[in-house]
Amino acid sequence: MKKSAKSTVTVQIWLSTVDEVDPAAARGFLSPEELARADKMGSPELRRRFLARRWMRRDLLRGAPEGVWWSASSSGGLAAVAISPWRVGLDIERKRERTRWEGIARRRYSEDEQRAVAGSAERFLDFWTLKEAYLKALGLGLAGGLGSLECTGLSRSLGDWMESAAHPGWRFRQLQPRPGIVAALAVEGSPERVELRRWAPDADADGASAGPGP
Repeated sequence: MKKSAKSTVTVQIWLSTVDEVDPAAARGFLSPEELARADKMGSPELRRRFLARRWMRRDLLRGAPEGVWWSASSSGGLAAVAISPWRVGLDIERKRERTRWEGIARRRYSEDEQRAVAGSAERFLDFWTLKEAYLKALGLGLAGGLGSLECTGLSRSLGDWMESAAHPGWRFRQLQPRPGIVAALAVEGSPERVELRRWAPDADADGASAGPGP
């Protein structure tokens, strides 16, 4: 999408509990291609999460100014969509015991990052979400390589934002939208704040309704 000419300093993150989304109702708002993709997924949980994200995105973009950017993620029963006037990436992950995280760090993280996360599964997850958010913002996904963002090169900027000399023009931020959930944002622009808002489906309307935030 092209960048909006509208000036704003806010990135919105819309949240919804996946269990609140009726898969049958969601299917009524998606394209045949999206439905075919959902039907190929290996478990009901994956299908429900996919349908929730897509329904949320479609509803939110319907009422958004032309040219905004978006990014979606889901984990631990929570679905989230970020809406921004700049290129944006969002990743959320459920905090849980990860038995293989040290091996992943050895294979996928730089030496500096390995030292920074040593002994801390929580720190490993912080880095993972930041990296994945950045790759999503670039439109690459994990195939773009976790080395695309060196997390030990991030330094505190205005407020809770972080910046990196290796990525001028980008800002990064970590959040905890719900207990037990860690999230990260990567934004190509100069946002000053993040708004967390709650999205609730309304199958009686022509789409869903976006409600006020928490």
